[in-house]
Amino acid sequence: VLMVVDQFQSNADYHNEKYHISSTYVKDWGLRSPAHAEYGDKTINPYVADEGNGVHLVFEGKADKVIEAGETRRGAQWEECKKRAVAVDGVALPKKAYIAAIAAGQSALSHPTIANWLDTEEVWNEASIYAEHSATGLGIKCKPDKYFPRTGAILDLKTTVSANPRDFTRSGSQHGYAWQGAH
Repeated sequence: VLMVVDQFQSNADYHNEKYHISSTYVKDWGLRSPAHAEYGDKTINPYVADEGNGVHLVFEGKADKVIEAGETRRGAQWEECKKRAVAVDGVALPKKAYIAAIAAGQSALSHPTIANWLDTEEVWNEASIYAEHSATGLGIKCKPDKYFPRTGAILDLKTTVSANPRDFTRSGSQHGYAWQGAH
C-alpha cells in the first residue's frame, strides 16, 4: 500500500481531488445506492452539521472559532454572529447548541486515553491521507480529525444525541461508521 499524508491540504482541495474515493462515497454506496454515491447530493441538516463542526473545532483546540449567537437562529444578533464566524472560518451556534458543543469537545479532549495521546504524541489535525491498494490499484482517501504520524494511528470524533451504548450503536450503524472505519 502506497500512502501519502498531507497535513496542510485545504478542505476544498481535498474534496476537489477526484481520483481517490472517500469514506463518504463508500457510505453512500452502501447506505443508499451506487448512483447516490456517484451523483447524489451530499446533504446533512445544516443545524446538525454546524453543531458537529463546533464540537470538532473545540476538539482541534480552536474553541475561539465557535461563536455563541443568542437564543435562536433569527434576528440581527444572529446575522452579525454568523458574519463573525465566517470571518474566522468558524461556526455560529445558538446558546444551547454552543454550550453542548463546547462541553462535548472538552469532554473528548479530557478523555484519559485521548489526553495521554495528545500529551505524548505528535498530532496533526485534519491531515489528508491518500492510499492505493496494492492488489487492486483502488485509490482511497480520508481526512480524520487527528493523525499521529509516529504510529500511523488515526482518530475520528463522532457526536451523538444519546450516550447510551445501545443508541450510539444504532446511530453508528445508520450512519455507516463501521464502513468508514474499515475504509
